[in-house]
Amino acid sequence: MAFAKKGKRDMLEPNVIPNSEPTIHVGIVLPEDDFTSLSIRIPNGEDYQLEFSGQSFLIDPQTELFFKLSGEHIQFKIGEKEYSAANEIRLFPVFKSESLKP
Repeated sequence: MAFAKKGKRDMLEPNVIPNSEPTIHVGIVLPEDDFTSLSIRIPNGEDYQLEFSGQSFLIDPQTELFFKLSGEHIQFKIGEKEYSAANEIRLFPVFKSESLKP
């Protein structure tokens, strides 16, 4: 997972070439880590989009997401609402759009 540092919003502007490369933080969970759950907090200053099983949602800054492996599915929560994804979840920075909010 990659997170742009606060203040780097211009990196996401369409048709704008930034003056510097983005600074990112990457966290990777490997199978040998034997994790069955993971919690992620969306950083301030950025909105993120979460995609799974043909659905897309805009995730606000400071939202905490909790993911848990459950058999062949990934169970997770956005706020108080629970979801299930068959095999893949994508999370990436985007511009805000009210139509994507869960």
